[in-house]
Parts: sequence; C-alpha cells; structure tokens
Amino acid sequence: DGSDGGHNGLRSVMLSLATREFSRLRVGVGRGETRLDLAGHVLSRFATGEIAMIDEMMMRAADAAELFVESGMTAVMNRFNATERSDKTTDSNG
Repeated sequence: DGSDGGHNGLRSVMLSLATREFSRLRVGVGRGETRLDLAGHVLSRFATGEIAMIDEMMMRAADAAELFVESGMTAVMNRFNATERSDKTTDSNG
C-alpha cells in the first residue's frame, strides 16, 4: 500500500487495478545533477561513466524479480535492501 509518488505510470496502474495495495519492485535512479529536476534526470541519457553499471544493475533487477516470484517480497527486501557491504558478503550467487 503506497502512493504513486508522482509517477504517472504507477498512477495509471493504480487506477487500472482500482487499488494501491500491490507489491512494487523499484530500481533506484539517484538524483543526478541538482540543476535538473528528477524527471529530467530520469529521462536523460546515461552518462558515459554510468554505462558500465547498467549490465550489473539489470542483472540485479532480474535477480530481484525472480526471487520475488519464487519466494515473495520479504525475501527480496531482506536480500536487496541490505547495504552494499553486507550484500557482497551474503553469498557468491548474488
């Protein structure tokens, strides 16, 4: 249960489902340059220095989605909401 956070796509999903009560898997986008608003940051092209992180981020997101289907939201939160340091020490698969 949560708000759309100003996200038009999420607002559309909520209207279509007629509920705010569903699980959400989100990928952090950072804040980008302070001169841009968040929408400008999200809709802009990746910076050259960010491109190397994209494959890793996509694999991590796919792993989170698979774990969600297999084991539910609590398992996803326990594994993927951990700090980066503890995440790297949890197991060799992840």
